[in-house]
Amino acid sequence: MRRDLMAPTCLGLCGILLCVLKIDGAASTVQDFPCDVSTLRYNLTLAYFGWNKTSSYIISGFINDNKFLTYDSKSRHVDFKSCEKADIQNLKEENKELRDIVSNIALRNGENGGSHTLQVTYGCKRINGDVKGFWHYIYDGQKFLSFSLEDGSWIGTGPEAEEAKKILQKSQSQKKVKAYILGDCPADLKKCLKYQECVKKTETAIPVLYPSNPLTSGSPRISINRGVTGNVIFIFIFIIILLYKLL
Repeated sequence: MRRDLMAPTCLGLCGILLCVLKIDGAASTVQDFPCDVSTLRYNLTLAYFGWNKTSSYIISGFINDNKFLTYDSKSRHVDFKSCEKADIQNLKEENKELRDIVSNIALRNGENGGSHTLQVTYGCKRINGDVKGFWHYIYDGQKFLSFSLEDGSWIGTGPEAEEAKKILQKSQSQKKVKAYILGDCPADLKKCLKYQECVKKTETAIPVLYPSNPLTSGSPRISINRGVTGNVIFIFIFIIILLYKLL
């Protein structure tokens, strides 16, 4: 084959190799995903069983509707996927209040059995630099009580809402709720923005380079994915053989 025809062939093959190196190399580098967090929200759902007066609950945490926290009272297992670990103990305290509310509602309605769910969903939303908070109670799937930041009161109508108000006002929960909405929640949200760590919309793992031995002093060696290296070597050998035949 004439050398003037070989030149573009070699360039094409080398281009393929460089492309493969670029694609495979991307899988072995740390990816920096921009944090575009705008909402931090917690859900605590209590299931109450009236016939034996028992209950169980599940805690979930969300950043932009992406779940980063799961806690099940039955298994007592905590699963964190977040830039800032939540205070599980404080979240558990909400369970006691929910249980008091739902049991009082059942008592008022004269129920000796049956099952109900009571959920509290709360957090804050960042819109154009401004942070607004929210705190809602949901009974059997229907929102029936909300906290008003304007006057620091509970807004809701109906017998269930009145029973809930009695317990919440007795425990002076308005102060706690207002402090969280205006202080702790925005602070946690800012931490996520500051550290640029957010939850992806998919469960795809982020490739990361790890030191082969983090306990070794000095500059750590980097362990590259063997599958990536193997693919590059195979393609390189294939191109060398092809070039040899062309020559």
